[in-house]
Amino acid sequence: MHQWGAYTYDQKNDVLRVTSKPTVHTEPAETFTIGFGDLTEESATFYLVWDRVRVPVPITVDVVGTIVPQIKAAMGGTGRKPYLNSALFYLDHNLDLKQAADWIDAAIAEKPDELFFYYYQKARVLAAMGDKAGAEAAARQSMDLASKDTTPANGEYQRLNEAVIAGLK
Repeated sequence: MHQWGAYTYDQKNDVLRVTSKPTVHTEPAETFTIGFGDLTEESATFYLVWDRVRVPVPITVDVVGTIVPQIKAAMGGTGRKPYLNSALFYLDHNLDLKQAADWIDAAIAEKPDELFFYYYQKARVLAAMGDKAGAEAAARQSMDLASKDTTPANGEYQRLNEAVIAGLK
């Protein structure tokens, strides 16, 4: 674009246009500020601040609609599969928990050196599915494996698994 200033501005060239209601900013901002706040996995607030005026612009993203097709493509492709990350995404978004459990089992079969972490995640998935006995068994297996670990993760996974078991009551 060969535009200098706003002398030849044409609205049809706008990439984005939003409408927002300015609010009073509690502290005056001497320097014009652009930032983000209220961050979540699926939303944020983009804001402009100058003096005592704050202009918020909410932004939302369809994380599930974006990520699930990518997971399906990765799982349907060749090569190494992202079993653990996919299972945790499904768990965190309350998607197909049976599929998440299958992926956790595949991750466990693939990564024997990180089993206490994986069994803890399996306990979480099974708990979300309502399988209390399976969740407790997986949590206890994670605790047993973590007890053999000499890093600080041992104590942390003992605590995390105890919390899973307590939540099953």
